[in-house]
Amino acid sequence: MFLFKNYVGEFTFNKPSKLLTNKEWEIVFLIMAGLSEKEIAKKVNRTIRTVKFHKSNILQKNDCTTTREFIMLAKEHKWQFYIPPIFVKIQYIIE
Repeated sequence: MFLFKNYVGEFTFNKPSKLLTNKEWEIVFLIMAGLSEKEIAKKVNRTIRTVKFHKSNILQKNDCTTTREFIMLAKEHKWQFYIPPIFVKIQYIIE
């Protein structure tokens, strides 16, 4: 659970839909985090060209023509609360 402004939400580790591939969901996560294509490429260790390819597929599969339009759609579906497993770091706190 988390608090953000006046919103209480819950993160999920289950893919919101089977519409996108695992790699595309990773790109969605980073888009929703506000990263640029260059920053995304660095995070996922891919070229900008590859990131643009995935992003183009994401927009096409969701019938969106712009990133802004996709972000609005993603927020409607609450996709910003999905965290791909690759970005989860398990830590143990021992006191």
